[in-house]
Amino acid sequence: MEEQQAKQDKKTADKNQNKQNRLTSLDVARGIAAMMVIMSHLGGSFDIEVPALYTTFFMYFMIPSFFFVSGYLLSPKKNLAQSLYYRIGKLLILYVIFSYLSSYINFSFWKQVIHSPILLLTNLWDVFLNMTIYANGFMCYLIVATIISLIIVHACKRKGIPVFVLSLCVAVLGYIFRYEGHCRAWSWDTGCVCQFFMIIGWLLKSRGDKIFSKIKNRIVAPVSGVLYLTAVICLYAFADSEFIGVNVALNTWGFLPITIPMIALGNIFIFSLSKLISGFKPLAYFGSHSLIYFYFGSHAASITGKAVYWFVNHSGWNFLLNNYFMAIYVTIIASLIMVLPCLIIDKFLPFINGKFKMPELHFGKKETKEQP
Repeated sequence: MEEQQAKQDKKTADKNQNKQNRLTSLDVARGIAAMMVIMSHLGGSFDIEVPALYTTFFMYFMIPSFFFVSGYLLSPKKNLAQSLYYRIGKLLILYVIFSYLSSYINFSFWKQVIHSPILLLTNLWDVFLNMTIYANGFMCYLIVATIISLIIVHACKRKGIPVFVLSLCVAVLGYIFRYEGHCRAWSWDTGCVCQFFMIIGWLLKSRGDKIFSKIKNRIVAPVSGVLYLTAVICLYAFADSEFIGVNVALNTWGFLPITIPMIALGNIFIFSLSKLISGFKPLAYFGSHSLIYFYFGSHAASITGKAVYWFVNHSGWNFLLNNYFMAIYVTIIASLIMVLPCLIIDKFLPFINGKFKMPELHFGKKETKEQP
């Protein structure tokens, strides 16, 4: 009897350990995506030209991988109202926090405030308008994609093919009716496409243990990596950039013969690699704070870039300004710089990283016991 109990305890411990390793590897995948987001913003931050080869490499997995993980971690409640309240309510609160923080954490803004203090008040209204009427950006299509995913999950009584087909239809409609203007209210079309990646992650969750245990990452990671890099180099060298371009802002992922296999291959590579290097704690830390990196990583990159230009001007080491070299080390340094504010947030303001619970609400009719 004791021997049976010991085997059962060992089996449970192994299962918990596998689950913990899987969650850590998911954080590593998000950490890689967060670093790629910082790199993608380098050009807009301080005129560092990110080589087209780099953007061709990370554009196929940078955003889709984040939605795969978000879908994998999606936990629908008993009914749709509960799911929307607990998940979307939390995202909306974070959306408001990040919108105002990203607006006020801006050096040029505070320079203007010195000359015109009234900007402190007018900026409150401007941010509110940008959050509501003119809303677009990452948090917007995350919210839209999550709403659509929850509706699909609750609408289909059975998992599997019905959920997949309905999600695919919504994604195709989002791509067909995409709006490529600058004022894209709530990025609804991109959200329609992104929910497809989220649903795939959610569908994989039920079979996650079997899939992760059977995958031989030491083989899959290098093989998929070589195939993916070869495809990226070939596309970069021979294909028309407009045909293979992946631009989340204009929702041009699309369902083209090239983009879908590239997205699949790129994410197989990233997730098998993240499983293989799940013990690398810095990447897991970046991933556990991915929303903070997405929103404020460009500030760290800007500080790093200005420091590099100052150093080069005083040292004469012009080789540091090589775009292929600079894009990599600036991204790494900026990612490390972000650790300090993340530690401060974890210590004093953990709610900024989503570490809070929505107030309990009861949905539907309460069951009442009959009194004798």
